[in-house]
Amino acid sequence: DKDGLGVDYCYVDGTFEHQSRVNKKEAEFVVDLIFKHIEKTPELSLGVVAFSIAQQEIIEKLLYKRRRVEPDKEFFFLKNTEEPFFIKNLENVQGDERDVIIFSVAYGKDSTGKLVHNFGPLNKVGGERRLNVAVTRAKLNVKLVTSMHYNDINLEKTGAVGARMLRDYLEFAEKKNLKINNEPPKAVFGEQSADMEEEICEFIRSNGFIADKKVGYS
Repeated sequence: DKDGLGVDYCYVDGTFEHQSRVNKKEAEFVVDLIFKHIEKTPELSLGVVAFSIAQQEIIEKLLYKRRRVEPDKEFFFLKNTEEPFFIKNLENVQGDERDVIIFSVAYGKDSTGKLVHNFGPLNKVGGERRLNVAVTRAKLNVKLVTSMHYNDINLEKTGAVGARMLRDYLEFAEKKNLKINNEPPKAVFGEQSADMEEEICEFIRSNGFIADKKVGYS
């Protein structure tokens, strides 16, 4: 847990606007983070991932305005570098990797204080895979910018696997507490696979190596 490494939880007191489907205060915070990054660690590559196209577009719009005010930072936005800066959304960030990723969740409570449990692509079947791709784009540091606390998400109101994983990820970022499930998945580790596991273990031992079974599950 060192500065500039791991996952940083960046809470913003923003609201999600249903009509425009954006969180403007969060987008402004993201732009501030981009410029702080340029000032402090310009040697590190940077990317921004937004949960939705609408949030991506408002970040781009606000960044464009800020760039016109601070033209001395334009060197950072050049495209002909090894790992150029980008802003993308959850749907099209696959394959990209940067030293630092700023991740804008956007979703959160509206102006009435109500949280609608609709997290866009995450609510769809396979949405958890999109989240997995997005949160593994950083080589050094993820700055998770959000207007939600993990316990704002009520799992009784959504059955989506992606929403549950988002809640877990928010909890990890906020509490720095990694939940580890040591129970083997019963569908995978049945009697048949246990026998095979024993055979492999014995074979390795018979060849003079020390072997142990059930050391962590993926």
